[in-house]
Amino acid sequence: MDVAWATFMHDQGEDINRWVADSLEEARETFDFHDGTHIKWVDDYNIGFLITMNSDEVSSLLAAWDEAHAGNIVAAEWVMDRCAALFGMLEAASELDVD
Repeated sequence: MDVAWATFMHDQGEDINRWVADSLEEARETFDFHDGTHIKWVDDYNIGFLITMNSDEVSSLLAAWDEAHAGNIVAAEWVMDRCAALFGMLEAASELDVD
């Protein structure tokens, strides 16, 4: 298997690497709900988020936000969990090379 993989990478690896790099560069400023990309650099200095939620998720988040402001600790923890997920995405993306 190792020999087959090395042969494949030798014969086609550079072409595939170039194709992937070119595809990522072309889609650099595009957010697509269906491609699983929800955070990316849009230029050398700005990063963008794509957040998609259905109406039930929006309602739940807004209700939890209101409850948290009213002092509900469980709701505050729930909202913070959602924020932690966003910050995790931001942290992971910030470690990527923007070039």
